[in-house]
Amino acid sequence: MIGSRNEKLILAGCGVIALAVLAWAYLHFRTDEEPFVAEIKALAEEPPTPENRDAMRDVMRQQFDGKSDEERRRMFEQMAPVFMPIMARRFEVEYDKFMAMTPEQRRRELDRRIDAMEAARKNGGGPPGAGAGGGTPPSAQQMDEFRKKMLDWTTPDQRAKFESGMQMMNQRRQERGLEPIGPPGSRR
Repeated sequence: MIGSRNEKLILAGCGVIALAVLAWAYLHFRTDEEPFVAEIKALAEEPPTPENRDAMRDVMRQQFDGKSDEERRRMFEQMAPVFMPIMARRFEVEYDKFMAMTPEQRRRELDRRIDAMEAARKNGGGPPGAGAGGGTPPSAQQMDEFRKKMLDWTTPDQRAKFESGMQMMNQRRQERGLEPIGPPGSRR
């Protein structure tokens, strides 16, 4: 039986510590994100495959369909801090594989991606909120705010690789007589 004052103080102290640990764990591990954000995060962390890419697209399309532009922007703002760093790392891995290819292999890969982009564009496909069929394009102020956030979500090396990849893509598009493309949300 607990009787001494010291034993009671020790038990009370242990109880306070246990409550503090539980509160910390709840605050640290709880998630306020929507279930679809967790699903996108899990898909984004998997190795990139066509099936994985299609699954991410389908989850996003399902969530964004029928939503107002404002609802789409709020949902994206919730996803972006988690999603963008993962996708930047994923892009970096793909870019490094691409650069290890021979020039002929790179040209074929660019052509394959350009063909897929053009087919999606003709079918009205594109990212949610990107303009054509997906809502109104973001304003200049919104794009500027997004660019600033991207600096926090990506490394300088990732940004350099992205720029290099865009330049190679646009060079090949021009060789094929197609208009160059800009970053997502741009008004090129």
